[in-house]
Amino acid sequence: MKQLHTPQFTPKWLAQAYEWETKQVEGYFPSHLPILEHLPSQYFEVSIAFSEQDIFSNRQYPQYFTIQSISKFFSLFYVLKQHGVNKVRQKVGITASSIAYNTKSATAFYVNGAILNPFINAGALTITSMIDGHSIPEKIRNIKLFIAQQFNVVTIIDEDVLSYERQHSEQNKDILHTLKMLDLLEDTIENTLESYLALCSLKMSTQDLAKIGYLFQQLIAYDATAQYAHKALLASGLYGDSPLSVNNQQIAAKSGISGSILSYNVSSCHQYPTFDKIGIGIYSPLLNNEGNSAKGIHFLKQLFS
Repeated sequence: MKQLHTPQFTPKWLAQAYEWETKQVEGYFPSHLPILEHLPSQYFEVSIAFSEQDIFSNRQYPQYFTIQSISKFFSLFYVLKQHGVNKVRQKVGITASSIAYNTKSATAFYVNGAILNPFINAGALTITSMIDGHSIPEKIRNIKLFIAQQFNVVTIIDEDVLSYERQHSEQNKDILHTLKMLDLLEDTIENTLESYLALCSLKMSTQDLAKIGYLFQQLIAYDATAQYAHKALLASGLYGDSPLSVNNQQIAAKSGISGSILSYNVSSCHQYPTFDKIGIGIYSPLLNNEGNSAKGIHFLKQLFS
């Protein structure tokens, strides 16, 4: 376990994390991205941030992985910062959907002139088209710089995953053509698709995600754009598992099909009531039927129970 600075607390969560390392759960790998199947299916890693410096992990040597749909959170927060809540919600709402997360039709999520939420692909592609930049590299650079400035996390693109994503992007191309027909895009189909795939291919660790969750939690009290992004995470960050709650406490989180989860506590965590805010990063590649990390969802429920 990597320890940076040790706060005074009883690491009950760590014992739970060790248990999840060996527990067997059912699940699947995403069939359209077999390149992600590079770790044992039951692998489990979690980091918890109690401050920007105090980050604890159950693994001594954390893995780096592509964040996939967690990138949708960064794109949303950036676009909210640049263009404001009113402009964003004219195109994309924050309403949860009972429709399967991998539904191919964009129109299934189009209600009253807007896409239901920013975390289904139709909503995320619309948001991506709103990222500032006159070229694909500029759009990607703006998001990477935004992540570095807001959360002190430096990211790189996994070029192997990006190359594979490019070869298997027909579904997203079809969605983009529909979005163009609906007059929702603010950039070309080509620029939007390439930017979207590149951002999904950004690499992070669970410690990065935990730190981001902790720092984002700090912003919610006074930043209107963070408050709006927070509401979106609560409503639809975990697809069919949203809204996720334990003991009447909602859990804010965003998942990626790599098996990654970024999360933070909405109120005091029962296990650590002295810590008002914690950030959580999880990586466990086997997915449940909703497209979320199977072990990760179980762990979050246990952590907040």
